[in-house]
Parts: sequence; structure tokens; C-alpha cells
Amino acid sequence: MSQLRTIWAGKKSHLPLANKQPAVACFPYNPMAEIQEILADKVKVWELTKEVFDEVDTDHSGQIEADELKAMLVKIAKDAEMPPPSQSDVDGVLKALDSDGNGTISLSEFQVLIYEVLVALSSQ
Repeated sequence: MSQLRTIWAGKKSHLPLANKQPAVACFPYNPMAEIQEILADKVKVWELTKEVFDEVDTDHSGQIEADELKAMLVKIAKDAEMPPPSQSDVDGVLKALDSDGNGTISLSEFQVLIYEVLVALSSQ
């Protein structure tokens, strides 16, 4: 989650592109251009997915369980100054992302969410 906020805020990141500062004041930092570059590079999308997944997977099980998903959604809602998600909201997100039906979200299933978030951010 911090990596997505980093892209949006233009703060320091481990991704090389995010650390580039404008050479001249007339060329301001453009997070949309950075998001487009990430979307165009499958490796960068995967690296971002893995970084965010590792933050959300607090028990390091390799799967995101419902309680970890809820914690992530609550944090996102708080950061966006929105009301926290209901349990029904959390269950809906889990069901939408859990393509194999095992009740958890794998890294590859989570990548779908990260990609969709990046696409949504790039269209703003």
C-alpha cells in the first residue's frame, strides 16, 4: 500500500522511476506518467504487486486472509477519509479476487487488484 501511495505522492521509492526528480522546475513530477510506465512493464507491475502483497500479508503465510484484507481496506478508507468498509464489503472484495475459491488471495490473484488500481489511477 505504501508503494501505491508513494507513486501518487511522488515520494521516494525503491522503483528507479519513482526516485527521478525533475531536473528543471518547469518539468514537475508527473505521477500519471510514472503509472503509465509501470503499466507498460510487466516486471514493474509484478514488483509493485509483490511489495504491496508483502505489506498486507502480515503473517507471511503467502496468502492474504480475510482479516488481512479487511485491515488493508480499513487503512485505505482511512487514508481516503472514507467510512470503513463493512464486513459485507470485505467479503465481496475477497470473493471477487479469490479466483480459485480457497478463501484467500494469492499473489497472482492480488496482482489483478493492483493492475486495476493502477489503471484507475492512470485514468484520473
